[in-house]
Amino acid sequence: MKRPTMLVEAILRQAEMDLDLSVERDIAVMRRRCEHEGLSFLTITLPSLSDALERGLEEGRFSCPTSFSRHGSLPRFMGGFFNRVFTRSGELCHDANPDVIFFIRQICRFFKKLKIECSPARNRAATQQFVNIEGELREMTSQVERKDILLDKISGIIWSQVFPEIDYLDLICHHGPGYTADKLSPNGRFRIRNWNQRSEFLFPSDLHCYPNYGYAVQSVDIGKEAVNGNGLNYLDIKDEMSVRVVFVPKTQTAPRVIAIEPSHVQYMQQSVKDYVYKVLETHRLTKRSIRFTRQDVNQRLAHRGSIDRRTATLDLKDASDRVHLHLVQRIFKSSGLLEYLEDARSLHATLPDSRNIVLFKYASMGSALCFPVEAMVFYTLIQTAMHQLDGIRPSSSSIRRYSAMIDIYGDDIIVPVDYADVVVRYLESYALKVNVGKSFKKGFFGNLAVGITLKVSGLIPYTPVKYPMTTHATGHQNM
Repeated sequence: MKRPTMLVEAILRQAEMDLDLSVERDIAVMRRRCEHEGLSFLTITLPSLSDALERGLEEGRFSCPTSFSRHGSLPRFMGGFFNRVFTRSGELCHDANPDVIFFIRQICRFFKKLKIECSPARNRAATQQFVNIEGELREMTSQVERKDILLDKISGIIWSQVFPEIDYLDLICHHGPGYTADKLSPNGRFRIRNWNQRSEFLFPSDLHCYPNYGYAVQSVDIGKEAVNGNGLNYLDIKDEMSVRVVFVPKTQTAPRVIAIEPSHVQYMQQSVKDYVYKVLETHRLTKRSIRFTRQDVNQRLAHRGSIDRRTATLDLKDASDRVHLHLVQRIFKSSGLLEYLEDARSLHATLPDSRNIVLFKYASMGSALCFPVEAMVFYTLIQTAMHQLDGIRPSSSSIRRYSAMIDIYGDDIIVPVDYADVVVRYLESYALKVNVGKSFKKGFFGNLAVGITLKVSGLIPYTPVKYPMTTHATGHQNM
């Protein structure tokens, strides 16, 4: 534990010089706790202190985690830092120092995303969570299919225009850079061995799986069996390969759960993904709201919104795993896209403990279509919630008007603060969950923290921007 603590100690020493405060006691506490608790103090316990800081900035009042001893309402560890942000009773100071907040977050989060595997117990818990979410989706099927005329109307207006018809010749299948469920090498996957029979109409194998028609004719005997070993194995639904659920290091609290797709399914998904990205970022109904290539736009909008407090930033929990298949089918039923989304989707998953389950979600992280589909679903639901609140009859012009107020990058969502509560309730009525700990409505998190992180990466000399703060309007309801 000596080297990790030395790194955090170096940041504390830098803060000591820049902020003119003593860190000797903090260093002693850190060394002692690391000696008794191990690496988990740096990877799990300290990040929880940063999370509490951010909620304190959002709510205007600090609540100390139980894993730290307190002096008043503030933690004794790094107490000199917190005293410059909150009062002893936990109220947000009117002159809270952005420099101090930067160092608190830098110190507490330095080892949060250490790329090492979680414990077996935490991996088992992540597996069970994956299964539990499937159970929740199954139970909420009737809720997802409930009568909702406004949602159906808005879905029809948007997606019938954005994706009226798709010419399969516009889809160019290709492999992605990641791993595949069948564990083929990057070169080995270029020889397509399997093809889903149900996908043959929209993704004809003779177009996508062979270099030319002559080679396809030589390789296949009337589309049934390979003649020279170069043909395809056409899979019936009951024989289709499942996605392989694996763990990827994220934090020591819980791993990131990825569902790796079979190579031939990912091959199809990449073509649809490319097409969808291109259309969404250029069509008049979506280009101002949905982005895939520039996350910095969301960051700057969140930063600006935290200053003028006109927008809310929402983060969805287990976002990709909670997009119900039936919701996707409902939203895109009047478009030319749905049948492609269905044919390029895997139907079941094999868990790390070898169990095989049918998927009620559209797709997990690992599918090339996970990111664009969830963004389109969120956009549709948010549009519906905003129309519903204002009592506006949906039309192309009203959708364009509301699109200027919405910004989506994956599961990071920005909406006007006046719509935040109704948007949250509407999203959750369709089996989604908002991550309260990472969602912000009216607090000062952005102008004190986000603004700094946009300017600096690591401990680099900087001149923090001092934003005027007032003592009123700091408290509000959780979302």
